[in-house]
Amino acid sequence: MKREKTVRSLFFLVGLVIQTLGISLTLISNFGAGGWDLVNVGLSSHFGLTIGTWLNIVAVILITVSGIMNKRFPQYTCIITCFVQGIFIDMWMAVLPKMHGDVFLNKFLVFMVGIIVISIGVSIYILAKFPVGSLDHFMLSIQEFFHIPVGAAKMLMEGLGVVLALLLGQKIGIGTVIVIFCIGPIIQVMLKYTTRLYDNLIKQD
Repeated sequence: MKREKTVRSLFFLVGLVIQTLGISLTLISNFGAGGWDLVNVGLSSHFGLTIGTWLNIVAVILITVSGIMNKRFPQYTCIITCFVQGIFIDMWMAVLPKMHGDVFLNKFLVFMVGIIVISIGVSIYILAKFPVGSLDHFMLSIQEFFHIPVGAAKMLMEGLGVVLALLLGQKIGIGTVIVIFCIGPIIQVMLKYTTRLYDNLIKQD
């Protein structure tokens, strides 16, 4: 039991660090980013406060909506996860070098690395069965509400984020479209490997 708690805690923290690194890479790539990340950027540019702070504010709204959708009390414990995500995103955005120039290949490579890193991070931290972040909680709520696969729920959620980002005046790049259609399936693929790793670590003596 102690080993399982240790593994779960490790997966939770490592997964969040990896996921937020991926988000930050997509943001600095200037190639496009997830719709909800652009929502937070748009809110930050319009109303001030950091991207991480807006992540937490939006989180409260999404968690409330999730509770209403599935007719249960909102899981506000997810705010803990969102708070950690907000801190890590602000940290990564502060330390990662800004991209200069307009070289398509460079922007594309940084973006794609970010997408893969996000997928790995999500597939790791959700296995910990700690409260997930608001977006992943919202994604799972959509999955439950519409009875669809995780990948499809992720695509639907990202599409909604894009609409809101457009309303906030954010430019939608090619990368944003890639996020909508690719990140869900990539997470599903990564889950096969991270689940196997998780199970092996739990079973070790």
